Amino acid sequence: MRGWLASVPDDDLVSVIEVVPALQRALARDGHGAGRTERHALPGVRARIREFSDQQVEGLARAFLAGVVQRLRTDGVGDEEIDEPDAGQLRSMLGRLPPAHGRLALHALLIGSGPASSTARMHATELLTALHGADPKEHAITATTHETSPHDTVWDWSTVATVVERLRHDVTDLSPALRAAADAVQAGTLPVDAEPTAASLARFAAEMAELAKRLGPLLGDEPVPSDLDGVQVHLDRVAEEQRLAAERAVVREHRDGIRATVAQLEADGGPAFLVQRYRALLAEIERELGEPAPTATPASLVTLPQTVPEARALLAGIGVDDGLLAVLRPWPELCEPGEYIRRADVTAVVAAEPSAVPDLLRRLDLLGVLRENESGELALDEVTLRCLALLPAE
Repeated sequence: MRGWLASVPDDDLVSVIEVVPALQRALARDGHGAGRTERHALPGVRARIREFSDQQVEGLARAFLAGVVQRLRTDGVGDEEIDEPDAGQLRSMLGRLPPAHGRLALHALLIGSGPASSTARMHATELLTALHGADPKEHAITATTHETSPHDTVWDWSTVATVVERLRHDVTDLSPALRAAADAVQAGTLPVDAEPTAASLARFAAEMAELAKRLGPLLGDEPVPSDLDGVQVHLDRVAEEQRLAAERAVVREHRDGIRATVAQLEADGGPAFLVQRYRALLAEIERELGEPAPTATPASLVTLPQTVPEARALLAGIGVDDGLLAVLRPWPELCEPGEYIRRADVTAVVAAEPSAVPDLLRRLDLLGVLRENESGELALDEVTLRCLALLPAE
């Protein structure tokens, strides 16, 4: 994706820059402001793209796909088709985009996760041909090894669900072939397609072993299931936990709105009886959530900083020390204010090892700077993100 984006024709690069904030920032760093992209600035942008880290490329891909999803929804495409498309639906959606945008979206899907990415990887050649109307060898994509190289994948429960779905599909195809082979052997004859069946069985066994190995860190002290149904039990549990977390996120969002209303009423000298009723409602919500009321002023009521000293002072007041600051520094480079990312993708926007991310998220939550939407996706609050963006690169 990085190599292709750095080498597209000028017109295509200009078109992409207009919808990708990360590339607009790359242009601004070379002394070019917002507005129409000047052609003499493009070599500098290409050089910046080639220097992008893997995390920056992944962040760019997620941000671009988020914009594509919004565009498709505006065009009337349904969420079910967007979230879990078949090959024909995915080809149709990519075809709605300008050619360069469609190709970039395909690249972004190939390095992503989830049902749409799985469909893209399974049908990459077909989709590429549809995008270019030519021999796909002329525009070869080399980043399609994601599906066949599970060792290179960052495993989370979403990855497990994708692998289990693929293995169940393999079971459906492999079982009849194995039964036919067993019948042939019992009859004293050589099975038809013996070598392909043996290869499929070996691949299935290897993927089951890899799944068991990768499940260990996710399950902790719990025993690793030996079959797909046992794994599905854990997937169902995680799905239920995510559903409950989404419900709690909705409650938190309404609670924060009530807190802001109370603060505004108190600042304006509003009716005391109304403040008391809101405070009683807040106390009830907080009991249900099991979360104490914050003692600090909500970030939503803090004035956005305008200078580096203001940003440093505000971060220090929130509790963001130098160590945490270093970890969070990439976040504003890869995410816009109000942009939510999947919990599993946090590793792409922070300078921390994946194993340290759960503790990091708990710390950010305790500091009150982490936001979660109804889908369980996360974002830094606008004030913290603004502070981080103001600080110099060093």
